[in-house]
Amino acid sequence: MKNWAIDFGNGYVKAVSETGSFVIPSLIATKELEDNAVSSAFENTFNVNTFKRKSDDEEYYFGVEIAKEVDEVDLTTTNSSNDRYNTLAFQRMAEFALAELAVFEDDPSKVDVRLVTGMPSNEIEFTGLKNGFIKFLEGVHVVSRNGQDIIVDVKEVIVIEQPLGTLFNIYLNDKSQVHSDFKFGNIVVVDFGSGTTIIDEYKKMKRAKSTVKQNGMRQFYKNIAKVLSKKNELNIDPLHIEEGIRNNSFLAEFGQHRLPFRPIFDKEVTRKLNETLAAYEDTVEEQGVTAYVTTGGGANVFNEVLKQKKNNFIPTENSQMATANGYLKLAKSLDK
Repeated sequence: MKNWAIDFGNGYVKAVSETGSFVIPSLIATKELEDNAVSSAFENTFNVNTFKRKSDDEEYYFGVEIAKEVDEVDLTTTNSSNDRYNTLAFQRMAEFALAELAVFEDDPSKVDVRLVTGMPSNEIEFTGLKNGFIKFLEGVHVVSRNGQDIIVDVKEVIVIEQPLGTLFNIYLNDKSQVHSDFKFGNIVVVDFGSGTTIIDEYKKMKRAKSTVKQNGMRQFYKNIAKVLSKKNELNIDPLHIEEGIRNNSFLAEFGQHRLPFRPIFDKEVTRKLNETLAAYEDTVEEQGVTAYVTTGGGANVFNEVLKQKKNNFIPTENSQMATANGYLKLAKSLDK
């Protein structure tokens, strides 16, 4: 049985096994788009694959470059604040992700899997939501990927709080031993996610407090795009902002335009961080905190400033994959 780990983020799906990994936007698009010029090039140029579930009549696109190459109006988001795990869009995306991870195995036509995944700490307390998620993930998933039939049989599902994935990544070693700092410490985890910013406090490995801010990195990029658009009298897509931050150019590049936004970025970082720290200080008593950890796709944006503000700050390596990597450590520990 293979050990797999998937972090089904609202912005990106982060998946890892002992043979491969990927980060793909949590978006899908119907294959009806192949009639237009952009999607007709998918087969030759773009890192996007075609998927079809056994239970569906239509084919769909899912892949790394889907958000870049498909118009926003033609994309289907899998983000929802209302029973996300039971929506068709999410379930399609989740099964496509299983098929994508299967491709790294020697024989993807039939893979038996132990799957570790997670839910936000503010959702996992709802037993019905968690049980429904587990019920969907368990069992056989039949998906065609680029015409190749893939069968993933999920034999075992383990769902934990998402912040625990990050903490296992930091504090669980290869011998499945938990570091004493996690066993006996008081650790704060801030998850800079796509749709939310979640602050959790863990005392002796158990969550003690939690708060959720209903704005995340998508809003962060939108705020910068709005200011830059007004300044240049152009309609700037937040995706151009995100890409400029990722490649460290701090330029919104599209068409013939190369628009710098570093001063706007710095101002927005300060605003967002002050807002987050205020929420953190309302949630957690600073005295006695042994470590302050960031995670999520947006963590790297704030780490340099946080280093100056928090002496006990621990930056997470590869923060976007940290939670999934922690899930995999947990899955592997169950073999022992």
